[in-house]
Amino acid sequence: MNTLVNYLETMFAQLPRNAQTWRLKEDLLATMEEKYNELKAEGRSENEAVGIVISEFGNIDELMQELEMTPLVSGAQPRVLTAHEVEDYLQMRRRSAFNIALGVAIIIFGVAFMMLINMLLGEGSQFMTMSEDSAGLISIVVLLACVVPGIALFGYNGSKNEPYEYMQRQFQLPNALWEEINQRKSAFMPTYKLVIWLGVVICIASPILLFVPMIFNEDASGYGVAAMLFALAIAVFLFIYWGNIKEGFSVVLQTED
Repeated sequence: MNTLVNYLETMFAQLPRNAQTWRLKEDLLATMEEKYNELKAEGRSENEAVGIVISEFGNIDELMQELEMTPLVSGAQPRVLTAHEVEDYLQMRRRSAFNIALGVAIIIFGVAFMMLINMLLGEGSQFMTMSEDSAGLISIVVLLACVVPGIALFGYNGSKNEPYEYMQRQFQLPNALWEEINQRKSAFMPTYKLVIWLGVVICIASPILLFVPMIFNEDASGYGVAAMLFALAIAVFLFIYWGNIKEGFSVVLQTED
């Protein structure tokens, strides 16, 4: 049996190490082992059984053509990532996800605060009345105070991603490391689905906030709009943050979700 495993390892050494080739190798090994056991049950010797199995399943050229897989060119081997490099990249994606999500949420918060200030300080306000120009100026200042940090986070995030540009090129993972990362992604997915579900619920329920203030005051619709924007900012943060973390796993595993 070890002969079949070693043969497959040699045969797949010429192919990129990614999710597609890993699954193909596992499926092919299972098929070869099944055929080997059948031949042994028929009374064939080990050497004879191995020879028959290899002759039947030992050529993967047709499979490679069907899957449009290209063998690696000698001298142009892709980079093999270490566990440390993969962990650094995943941690970077988590930080990057937080920065992007926070930047977008802050900008949306800025729009909500602008509307809220106009309602609180504008003409006809029950709290404090200012001229329309003064209230507008304050609201714009608050908006800029949110937009500028949000944009700054995007720029900062881009500079931190530059050292990991090699992840956009061809690379390989050792089989054991690929399996470990795949297990981590599988453990992550239930939480991801729950958070996305929560974000969807927030988006669906947020329009209700438009009408709540109007129950108490027909002229308070602006408060409802601001509240809805606050809720949507939270949902957008959840989508971007958790979605980018999931995408990081997909990049490492070279899978498409």
